[in-house]
Amino acid sequence: MKILMIAPDIFMIDRRILLEAESLIKKGHSVTLLSGFECRKEEHYTEKGISIHRYVYDWDDYRLKRIRKFLPPKDVIHRVVNRGFILFANRFLTLSPFERFIFEKANQFEFDIIHCHDLPVLKPAIVLSALRDVPLIYDAHELYPSQKVLPLRLRLRSYINERLYIKYADYVITVNDFIAELMRRRYGVENIDVIMNCTKVEDGFEPSHLRNILKERLKLKESDKIVLFQGWISPERNLDTIVRAFRYVGDNIKLVLIGYGPYEDKLREIVKKERLKKRVFFFGAVPSEEILRYSAGADIGIIPYEPIDENHLYCSPNKFFEFILCGIPVISNDLPFFRSMNERYGVGVTADMKRPLELAKSLRSVLEDNEKLNNLRENAKKAALELNWGVEEGKLYEIYDKIFEIHRRKREMKKKRFFYLPLLAMVGTYLACKGGPEMELSPNQNSYKVGDEIEIMIRYLPPSQPEVEFWVKRNPEPWVKIREYSKNPVIKYRFNKPGDYAFEAHIKDEKSPQGFRALWKGLYTVHQ
Repeated sequence: MKILMIAPDIFMIDRRILLEAESLIKKGHSVTLLSGFECRKEEHYTEKGISIHRYVYDWDDYRLKRIRKFLPPKDVIHRVVNRGFILFANRFLTLSPFERFIFEKANQFEFDIIHCHDLPVLKPAIVLSALRDVPLIYDAHELYPSQKVLPLRLRLRSYINERLYIKYADYVITVNDFIAELMRRRYGVENIDVIMNCTKVEDGFEPSHLRNILKERLKLKESDKIVLFQGWISPERNLDTIVRAFRYVGDNIKLVLIGYGPYEDKLREIVKKERLKKRVFFFGAVPSEEILRYSAGADIGIIPYEPIDENHLYCSPNKFFEFILCGIPVISNDLPFFRSMNERYGVGVTADMKRPLELAKSLRSVLEDNEKLNNLRENAKKAALELNWGVEEGKLYEIYDKIFEIHRRKREMKKKRFFYLPLLAMVGTYLACKGGPEMELSPNQNSYKVGDEIEIMIRYLPPSQPEVEFWVKRNPEPWVKIREYSKNPVIKYRFNKPGDYAFEAHIKDEKSPQGFRALWKGLYTVHQ
């Protein structure tokens, strides 16, 4: 059976996707994975039997290219037509230009089942499923519309799209029971199941043989205790509080951060200011296939996520399962998933991670009590017998065994509903796009390098197309005007110095007391 997987992952393909693909290949299926449509370069390669394709979106549209052939060669006319078409397509067409690009790439392949990962690729997958009359599995890795880091308009648009289109999927998979129950209530989904973010252990992996790797690499003492964080280093993960907590622990308790991200420089400043260089260590990035080897050297894993939104409240991150497979207990906030794991398996403790002193007390209560620590380790080893990919893999096979029968039953319903899909898309995206201008950076990344050039664009301006003025701020320097008021809503900007940047646009508005409306975008970290 030929399976087509579609995912929006740009920088790194989610481990969960690769594990699912490997398991399906092991079962005798062939898997083609289209992962990332805004990558730095186009790539086509095979990895562990998976045919992987990655693409670069040119921010254009094939329909628009045809229209431009009939236009006179004037930049002003082209700019007006381009902007008008993109605005129209994003609001009123079934597939936006970006979604149409995904559809075109996916439509080049032969497949018997579509397995789409996350909301950004759901609509193109639905259209492909309907046109080819093949089953569609929607794999929701998170509560996409509930991410506080996204602009309000994008969250609203995501909620409307997920609510409208999730019922076109023959089967829905998500990552834990809490999210599954929420989606069941919110969207009325019937065929939904849970495949947790467990990982697999390679043959011969024995955590007890790897206990000293981290200490040897960091030149720590045998008696030192390691608290390990691993993952993306970003502001919303509460890492500054974690670092400050190490003012209040003993000299033999160390924090090791494995990973990278735009917030690392800020954490290094805190370490320097608080004189914590002997207690806090930045290990850097580690290849995903080696992460378990280093995790095994920790004494306790820390997952500091705060419930800043539903997506964080109900999270069940990869790192939790990696810690468990290494026999490492976990300290976390008192969130539903971690609470349920602790009640069922006794693999960790919860702590108040908003206050450094309280967190330090919780860490010391575990790490300075050898009997308690050893009990938690034994519980983690027992839990690993159930919380591993071998168990979750069986659930995936069960879904694939029944997907064609479910598709046959839902086929007639979907044919009737598909007639209304363009109308619902038009109404939903129109409502979601209403509300005023929005600033957009392209390429939109968390971090950049000195010399990188970006394009800043103001979208959804009123038909009168008011004048726009652009400003930039490099902390701690003051705001600097980089362009006077102009009708052109687009400007290019090149980063010349490292630091944290923010952008602001002033849109002329006579009704506002200051004579303009301000849009703010930032912070973005620029490295040397």
